[in-house]
Amino acid sequence: MRPDLRWIIPTKRAERIERCLPPDWGKGYPNVCLAVSISTQQDYKELVPVLQAVPAVCHAVSLEPMLERIVVPPVPQIDWFIIGCESGPKRRPTKHTWIEEFLDATYGVPRFLKQLAANSDGAGKILHDPADIARVFGACPRDLPPFFDLSPKEKNSL
Repeated sequence: MRPDLRWIIPTKRAERIERCLPPDWGKGYPNVCLAVSISTQQDYKELVPVLQAVPAVCHAVSLEPMLERIVVPPVPQIDWFIIGCESGPKRRPTKHTWIEEFLDATYGVPRFLKQLAANSDGAGKILHDPADIARVFGACPRDLPPFFDLSPKEKNSL
């Protein structure tokens, strides 16, 4: 009903995706990206194939929170990776080395580093602003897959 919007539909329950889609889904709507949220390598192994089996214009994996080192296969068949740490006073740690290694091994798949804990031992503040993340972490990937097809002005606002 809203083809003018780009929808990202994330879930932690990949097994429910297919049965929750509308009857006219077919090969997917051109403005909808399906995503699964994972935190561990086991999640990747179990949930990503379920996501990939559902037809869609865009498949995304959200590693939020990333709770351990996660390795992707050389041909991930994913359109977008979203990476982030957990927030809040009782957040579980995400090691910056896990994120760096992941970003170095995504085989050209667009990545979006959404949130980073400045100090992953729980003593630092949570960073949300891309400029703050870049100061602490270095390069801040904010890539979008072709699915978004944003105007240059919209891309620059990221």
